[in-house]
Amino acid sequence: MKNFKSQHFFFFVMLFFFNLSFGQNDNFYTKIQEKKIRGEQYWDSFKLYEEALENAEGSPYANPDFLPGRLYKGKESVSNIMFLRYNGMSDEIEVKPTEGTTQIQTIIKDPEIFAKVGDEMYMYVESENPDENGGYFKIVKDLQVYDLVKKVKITFKEAQFAKTSYDKNTPAQFITETTYFLTDDKGTFYELPNSKAKILKVMAKKKSEVKAFMQKGNIDITKENDLSRLVTYFNSLL
Repeated sequence: MKNFKSQHFFFFVMLFFFNLSFGQNDNFYTKIQEKKIRGEQYWDSFKLYEEALENAEGSPYANPDFLPGRLYKGKESVSNIMFLRYNGMSDEIEVKPTEGTTQIQTIIKDPEIFAKVGDEMYMYVESENPDENGGYFKIVKDLQVYDLVKKVKITFKEAQFAKTSYDKNTPAQFITETTYFLTDDKGTFYELPNSKAKILKVMAKKKSEVKAFMQKGNIDITKENDLSRLVTYFNSLL
């Protein structure tokens, strides 16, 4: 990964209260913040209610299940196994509640900390400008010059009821928007548009080679595996 800025979960909750540290760096603390709200109040903050959540199509989560994961600083693990999931609506990594509670806990956002959720690795990027890229990104491919990362943004669209007999009801739904980027070791992001012609502009320094690779390999840039192959090839030319 670029240089961007077997105990159970109960132990990590204790970590929050006693400020324990893991890993070899004594100055680094693995942190968990506890939101002082219960699960149903959490969704109220988004003006979402239980009935809407149950009937909506889709999910606010990349994966609704909590998966085993760890926290890393660079390539060094700084936590034991914990159960995590990424919330694409709030842009937070949630920690599985302890037995007997519904209080939501999240990992403190820190650009030095990577979170592995199942087989997926997430990094946090700070941005002072709201118009610039910031928040959690999934690392799709870790490469020598440009990494391939993606930003998942999930929004909620309320149900629409038919106004006439010719119209149809539209159920409430969570809408997922995915954007891919190249990023270098300086933390610069280059958006990869959903167009071959525009991607060639991003990869202009090797335009002819990349164009030939697209044609020969029948690359479909709307498919993540194909896009990953393309970015891997582009890196090999640099």
